[in-house]
Amino acid sequence: MSIDFWRTTGLLTAATGQTAFVILYATFPWWKKFLGRALFFKAVALGTLADVAILGRIFDWKYEDQTFVILYWLLALGVWAQFLAFLRVRLQHRQQQVSGNGSV
Repeated sequence: MSIDFWRTTGLLTAATGQTAFVILYATFPWWKKFLGRALFFKAVALGTLADVAILGRIFDWKYEDQTFVILYWLLALGVWAQFLAFLRVRLQHRQQQVSGNGSV
């Protein structure tokens, strides 16, 4: 089988799994915490990128390259939001340990 087949199969597998995760995660109260919102934003960005990449394998449209640039930047924003949210949680936890407040 060709490398193109394996690329498309891998992309389809990733897109299906990521889209299923986003749908499942949307049923949880992710919006209550900054970390949950950041994780959801990144999951949606990654899922959209994978889904559009599958569509790009099937269809050809005029602004395909521009669409991918936008989606890559949305994914980058999601990744950094996720990182900053987790860093915030870690720093808050450490501060609570230093101050003697054991509750998280």
